[in-house]
Amino acid sequence: MISSGRARALGCTLFVALGSACPFGDPGPEPGEDCLAYMPSGDLSMLPTREVEIGQGTGASFTPWTEGGTAPVEIGGQGFEMLTPSVRLLGASAHEARECLWVNLKPVTATGEDAPDGVGWFEGGLVFEGEGDTRTAGPIFSPLDYLEPGEMVYFELTVASESFAAQQMIGVVPTR
Repeated sequence: MISSGRARALGCTLFVALGSACPFGDPGPEPGEDCLAYMPSGDLSMLPTREVEIGQGTGASFTPWTEGGTAPVEIGGQGFEMLTPSVRLLGASAHEARECLWVNLKPVTATGEDAPDGVGWFEGGLVFEGEGDTRTAGPIFSPLDYLEPGEMVYFELTVASESFAAQQMIGVVPTR
């Protein structure tokens, strides 16, 4: 399915190709396309901290996962099982309703070591949106592979900018 921004851009290209001005105005960036964030330089442990949570949903419908709790498994477009966590950041700047931040969500072992293949991970920029001091972003698509029913999956989450760092490690059981 083509988004409205892409449809306007395609329409504008057609109008320009035919020698006319674009009647739709500037289509602007697609959601998420205008967020290029990189891991901040330096030692993240030296930055002020914020609280961050992994869970399901965004905005007011966000529900945090609990340590040792369950996380719902989704079936992706190609039939693969995946977790679709979202991220909630607390203590955000009250004047920034929308922030582009660096996120690293990776599977780890119970002791925090990099996990073997079997669970997908994400690193890059995400747009966090919200009101007050709370922002959410997601979902992040994390494919599952080679997991036994009832097997615990651990994630290490880091959200950072040049002015703060937020981290959480959590173990959940994917439920089908």
